[in-house]
Amino acid sequence: MLCATVEGSLPIAGGVEAADRAAIETARDPAAKRAETEAKLEVLPSPMRTPDAFAVEEINDPRRTCPYLTRFAGLAAPLRAAGRAHFGCRP
Repeated sequence: MLCATVEGSLPIAGGVEAADRAAIETARDPAAKRAETEAKLEVLPSPMRTPDAFAVEEINDPRRTCPYLTRFAGLAAPLRAAGRAHFGCRP
């Protein structure tokens, strides 16, 4: 089973001006160019597009899984030792 955590997408508001400022400013009708660019990007903000593309079967809610990951990291930290690895080459 393939699991993933989806954080969400960035909002389009303000992003169009930052990303396509040159194209919008040089267009004959900047308002129309901005509206055209926003229309293209309106289909992209869904956080479900990426999991669907990779056939993810279950999506974890970060609000539920973050405490478990934090606890795991705290338990594993003392087991990590600095220095050379203690395993040799495998044939």
